Amino acid sequence: MQIFTFRVEFEKEEDGRYSAYVPALPGCHSWGATLEEARANMAEALRSHVASLLDHGDSVPVDGSAPPVVHEETFTVAV
Repeated sequence: MQIFTFRVEFEKEEDGRYSAYVPALPGCHSWGATLEEARANMAEALRSHVASLLDHGDSVPVDGSAPPVVHEETFTVAV
């Protein structure tokens, strides 16, 4: 078993659902009605995507993206 780590981007869509994608793996994306569902669906999509690359003898790209975000918040201010 090999271990791979990737940064996953989550975005809340206008309809309230969450979309998720892996910048280092074009085409690896998923969604969910809630953030928790999007996380679970993304985990399965990521496993399937990497397994497919390995099964076909392709290399798995190294996630050379920026360091992972430790914490992110949205601030609203009145001026």
